[in-house]
Amino acid sequence: IRALAARLTEVWEAGGLQLAGLRRGERVLIRQGMFEGYEGIFDVKLPGSERVRVLLRMLNNRFVPVEVDVALVERLP
Repeated sequence: IRALAARLTEVWEAGGLQLAGLRRGERVLIRQGMFEGYEGIFDVKLPGSERVRVLLRMLNNRFVPVEVDVALVERLP
């Protein structure tokens, strides 16, 4: 129970369940890290991890899949 409570505290301190209900194809923003400031398209939450796959628009309008920590991704309106 203590481990669960600690994990919930971590989740809420990181901004809560920001991706709850996020669907494939929705626009997201990378908030930190190597791809900070890039907008992309949410693809999928990777099973068994705290990571998601986002499709980033790069040169020549090609979409490149990248895997990032779920805490770095923010849903765009």
